[in-house]
Amino acid sequence: LFPLMVEIDGKVVELAKQYLPTIAKAMIENHPKLTVKIGDGIGFMAEAEDYYDVIIVDCSDPIGPGEGLFTEEFYKNTLKALKADGLFVQQTESPMLHQPLVEKV
Repeated sequence: LFPLMVEIDGKVVELAKQYLPTIAKAMIENHPKLTVKIGDGIGFMAEAEDYYDVIIVDCSDPIGPGEGLFTEEFYKNTLKALKADGLFVQQTESPMLHQPLVEKV
């Protein structure tokens, strides 16, 4: 079980290494058990199948690039990417600000 991080913006990784070195230690040291892919997580999930034990989505607001991370298609692809006993966790935004969206999720 090795972590894989998919980040759409390579600049986020660069800035994390520069300004958050304690949190980004594994990326800075190129830890052999961590893989960082720069790319679209939505597309990545569409291609994955029956592989992951845990998927954690820590995304921005459900607008712009993050909007697709709150769609039925994304959830179906994520379910397909999980092993049968896998676990999915998503930061779903503020229930007070986006109540209809959170209820739909």
